[in-house]
Amino acid sequence: MSALVELDPAAFRFWMEIRRTLNAQVRDFVRANADKYFQEMAQESEKRAAK
Repeated sequence: MSALVELDPAAFRFWMEIRRTLNAQVRDFVRANADKYFQEMAQESEKRAAK
């Protein structure tokens, strides 16, 4: 099972900054990988639009 979700990168980063309740390691991991995931999502969205 999988899900495809589109998020606004700026809104996501803002949300991450205000979510102080997250464990610091989790927050750092998500922040470090967010750009990579957003790029992958954009590529997947482009593939679907081309079909």
